[in-house]
Amino acid sequence: DRTTLTRNLKPLMGRGLIKSGKSQDRRQRPIAITSKGETVLARALPLWKQAHDQIVTGVGFLGAGTILRSGVTISGLTTAATIWATAAIGMAVGSGLYIASVSGTVLILVILYLFAPERPKAE
Repeated sequence: DRTTLTRNLKPLMGRGLIKSGKSQDRRQRPIAITSKGETVLARALPLWKQAHDQIVTGVGFLGAGTILRSGVTISGLTTAATIWATAAIGMAVGSGLYIASVSGTVLILVILYLFAPERPKAE
């Protein structure tokens, strides 16, 4: 197959969840969801929402556990934010948003590198 999109649409078409139409322009192809596809989507969305909520809850506890307060000093905020960002990237990968995932990873690494505090040099 020429594209990932075409490769990923074939199983959906084979199961009768979507249908493909014809277009004047060979580079375009209208895609429509079938009634069977709408039924499967209606059953899948609550499961996706449940998984999403569980990830958010779990990551919230992990992130909160890394934030420490000692007197007027607070530490662990960068670690907590990085945990949240990593979870978001994981959800994006799981949703098939690979370009956004790679872009987000690069952005996070650049931000962490640029804003890292200076560390004392070991002797």
